[in-house]
Amino acid sequence: MKTNFSVLFFLKRPKNYTKGTVYFIFLRITVDGIRAEMSTSRTCELERWSAKVDTKEDVKTLNAYLENMKAAVYAAHPLLSVDGAEVTANSVKCRYLGKEESTHTILGAIKIHNAKMKALVEKEEYAPGTLKRFEVLKRHVEDYLASKYSKKDFNVKSILFIFGK
Repeated sequence: MKTNFSVLFFLKRPKNYTKGTVYFIFLRITVDGIRAEMSTSRTCELERWSAKVDTKEDVKTLNAYLENMKAAVYAAHPLLSVDGAEVTANSVKCRYLGKEESTHTILGAIKIHNAKMKALVEKEEYAPGTLKRFEVLKRHVEDYLASKYSKKDFNVKSILFIFGK
């Protein structure tokens, strides 16, 4: 699926701003109109920033750093597409940072639910047969995903897409 993807560097004024204070340089990743921002850990004076090219004038090392950062973010975008993962601004940011994006899965949600149900059965708020039915549900969903899609689990965000086919 094709997505609109852009990367932009911009200056952000610090909260305790006084005249002459340097601005922080931030990176904004936009995918289909949804933004994710992160700090580049660099600063710049407002007068030396060129908004047209999103770089600081006359400073080759900083500009090289920003270009390398931009190239790495652009490289993270197609990797998500190849992996078949959902491409969002936050997922591109997480891939760039090397962090695992927290995702909720179908079987993970069922396991959490069953653990809560087990605690309620132990308190005798629910009958043991109710928990047994939910454990059967988990097995049926596991079998369905394995036979129909040859996968062990799916992201919750893709449930409508998967089960709607």
